[in-house]
Amino acid sequence: MLARLKGILSKARQYSTQHRAGFLISDTVCLVSLILYVFVYWTAHRNPFFDFLHSLEAKTLDLRFKLRGTVSPGLPVVIVAIDQKSEDILGRWPFPRSYFAEAVDVLREAGARVIAFDANFPQPDQNSAFQSLEQVRKDYQASVKTKAPDLAFTSQLKALEAQADNDRKFAEAISRFDNVILGYIFLRGEEAKTEYPERLNEFLNYLSFQNYTNIVHPERAKGSELLNDPDLQFDSLSPNLPLFAEPAKNFGYFNIIPDPDGTVRREPVIIPFKGAFYPSLDVAAALAYLDLRVDQVTVVFNPNGLERIDFGKVTIPTDPGGFVQVDYYGPSRTFPTVSLADVVMRKKDPAVFRDRLVLIGPTATGIGDMAVTPFTQMNFSGVEVHANFITNLLQGNFLRRGIRENCIDLFFLVFFSLLAGIVLNTLPPARATAVSVVLLGGFFWLAYDLFAYHRIWIAAFLPTATLGANYAGVISYRFIFEEREKRKVLGAFHQYVPPGLIAQIRQHPELLRLYGEEKELTALFADIRAFTTLSEGLSLPPWSIS
Repeated sequence: MLARLKGILSKARQYSTQHRAGFLISDTVCLVSLILYVFVYWTAHRNPFFDFLHSLEAKTLDLRFKLRGTVSPGLPVVIVAIDQKSEDILGRWPFPRSYFAEAVDVLREAGARVIAFDANFPQPDQNSAFQSLEQVRKDYQASVKTKAPDLAFTSQLKALEAQADNDRKFAEAISRFDNVILGYIFLRGEEAKTEYPERLNEFLNYLSFQNYTNIVHPERAKGSELLNDPDLQFDSLSPNLPLFAEPAKNFGYFNIIPDPDGTVRREPVIIPFKGAFYPSLDVAAALAYLDLRVDQVTVVFNPNGLERIDFGKVTIPTDPGGFVQVDYYGPSRTFPTVSLADVVMRKKDPAVFRDRLVLIGPTATGIGDMAVTPFTQMNFSGVEVHANFITNLLQGNFLRRGIRENCIDLFFLVFFSLLAGIVLNTLPPARATAVSVVLLGGFFWLAYDLFAYHRIWIAAFLPTATLGANYAGVISYRFIFEEREKRKVLGAFHQYVPPGLIAQIRQHPELLRLYGEEKELTALFADIRAFTTLSEGLSLPPWSIS
């Protein structure tokens, strides 16, 4: 046993000495890959080159989505779309708020559980009829200051005003349905300037009762990526009118933040603003559907930043900056979609909305945000992004990218550099190429299988680049230097050594030694009659005759 171990160690030393340069190439590839991985995935340092590497990895995720194809989202989200059909029937956007009031009433009667608006209402309805009646009333009151007003006329005027007050109709419809979630949007820069600061302050009073309050280790948030990410720094927000905010169940921001390459692959589930943390529209809608309050949500920070958000049986696995990957179910129109015009005109079977979470938002070009997603480069509306992520929340299914996935990534970086380097340095180039192709194919299959069936996202680009760089470096060196030296030596031996022995040396180069070898042999001496005469008559060299 000891002799066998010594033999193995001796052979290992011989291999390491013989392929020292090749192993050095593999070690270098390993070190560079690990350094790149740390800078790309574990540091918040922004750099165009690192962002480029990250975007290449993100493209491999997009490819996995396309290979997996469409998956049925199931229940319970339905989209009511402010689409081109709605504009054709109900008129030019923005619609009178009376249509939204009618839609809320229809959905309430149909048995919808939650209505969430991927829109906000910061200004009064631009209703010329109501404004005209209001002006008539003011003019009449001014004209009758010195005499008694006509009660019949003023009563009729008030009735006409009430009939034309679309904002009041919408507010009353919201109050009749106690599960309406209103959206708002955070703003920065020039767009954050508001002409109505008092309206903003009043809306912030409503929001103060709807922020995250149950926070574990809030002191760890101070230096975290959540508070320092420029994508999450905002100067103001676009509020909802107090008339609508008062009867609403809750509020949530509907900001969509794309990756540096412009594709929306993740959503922020928490945004800090003026010393508080606020939930997104998706979280607020999911809470309402599950009949949970925002104070039943637990936000957990660890030393690296945000760790997770818990509510009910759902644990949201966030990154330190508060983002969560969206597990898209398919391209546009994957979710059941109904035109707002069909809802208002009661042309849809009420069963479509029964016990559903209904998202109302724009899908028509020019009136809503259009997002680039892994499935499509255009015509994917923001409301559909929210529909995908709300379904992730309700089903508890998330595309995971955390410490476990980082460990898997690091294993493959080491495997494709150091361990694969042994194969590349010791096997013949053709066989090493075949083994490399098999390894790469197996890795691609594993990466896809983990994504499609287990919702695990492991890095694919950097491990593939590591194996590619390792293969190119080692094999190139062997062809340029080692193989050239072998051909040179074997070419010299070819003049003095039979072809069979050269083939044996090719397969076992360790047999080529400058020193002898002691062995116990048995020799048989025999005399062959007339051998000299026979050999002189042959054209073959004497050593070829056995």
